[in-house]
Amino acid sequence: MQPVPSEPHFQTLRLYFDGCEAMAAYQRGDRRWRTFTAPDLILDRALKCRRLALTEGFIDFSDDQLNALETWPISDPQHALWRDEFVTMSSRGDDDNDLYGQRLPAQLYDLLYTIEDTPPYGRQGNNGVTKKIRIGRTMYFAKLAEEYTVDPLPGQDERDAAACAAALHALQPGIATDTVWHVLAANGQHCLIAPAVPGRFYRDLQKAAPRVDEMTLQWIVLAEWLFGMGDRHSGNLIISQTLRTAAMIDLAPCWRMQPMFLGYSTLDGQTVCYSWARELWSQHDPSLTFSQGLLFAATRREAMVLDALQPFPLDPTMVTNVRRQFAILRSVNGQDIGLADLEQKAQTWYTGEQGG
Repeated sequence: MQPVPSEPHFQTLRLYFDGCEAMAAYQRGDRRWRTFTAPDLILDRALKCRRLALTEGFIDFSDDQLNALETWPISDPQHALWRDEFVTMSSRGDDDNDLYGQRLPAQLYDLLYTIEDTPPYGRQGNNGVTKKIRIGRTMYFAKLAEEYTVDPLPGQDERDAAACAAALHALQPGIATDTVWHVLAANGQHCLIAPAVPGRFYRDLQKAAPRVDEMTLQWIVLAEWLFGMGDRHSGNLIISQTLRTAAMIDLAPCWRMQPMFLGYSTLDGQTVCYSWARELWSQHDPSLTFSQGLLFAATRREAMVLDALQPFPLDPTMVTNVRRQFAILRSVNGQDIGLADLEQKAQTWYTGEQGG
């Protein structure tokens, strides 16, 4: 690569290149990268360089400096990609939109500083932290993930959750928050921002079931299956007792389609249901029968769901899977159908696809 100019903004870009090179060495398992021999030291170097470069660029660089970086000729294709990535992340301070063009509740600068100044609210799995923040009169949750994780990849959970929120809103408004935003902080950290859902969660089945109407529960169970949503325990279903409605939170575990409706299995000798909404529905209707009207309404919204997913960079196979889920529903339209019968119908479709 040609020598990097000595101006501060170019030297910061050089620092970013160092971080990217260290990250690439770590990912390919190169134990002899420069003077580092331990993988953990290489990763530490990568994160330190990238975060320092992004923080300096995000806060301090003028438009003229960013334009100079953007137009600086680079012969190495990989370095050119890293340069473009750096400029993109460093010039988003006054953005009004998230990574997918969704309008943010505040400008990115103000939003990130609010998150920065808010103390941690709680752990979010093994790779992040959740903060409770207020913007104007509205409460939000900001979930910050580590910049580098092995599983899932950086930004994957945030992207999936934002896409799932859009799909849920297109399918049936009210069963989840309308919008979830995915932003990238100046230090390279992915952050998910979701409006707080009014209401509370209930762990007691007998107390919870009467507080939410059956049709809402049918929609939620159907949505869980349509979009392959996992981790549907009681803490991820917020119930508004006043309105007798419910809404899902923690939407990242999704797009894992299967024929069964997140049903029952045995874990350590105990029978476990992976859907709290399904448990609540069974208290209203032990036969777990979807109404004809609900299935018809769901299939008519397929185009709206697919349109809602377009801004998100999802694997085309996933979109194909969504189409298949809707096709299965269309095959039983015109009748009430029990969940067990619909599972059997779905199993036939899956078996046919696999050549069984």
